[in-house]
Amino acid sequence: MDRHVPAVDITEFLNYPYWHTAQDTMHKLSPRSFAIVGHVFLESVRALQEGQR
Repeated sequence: MDRHVPAVDITEFLNYPYWHTAQDTMHKLSPRSFAIVGHVFLESVRALQEGQR
């Protein structure tokens, strides 16, 4: 964990009662939620890159 490698962790578990339980199965995943997280992640990376220029 302490490798000093920049990383991003985007998770949503407060509104997902099945998180890390036996009921946490693939059919409960939300494609819409994955799309939103993917968009936020990509825009965040772009913003970070712009800040480094």
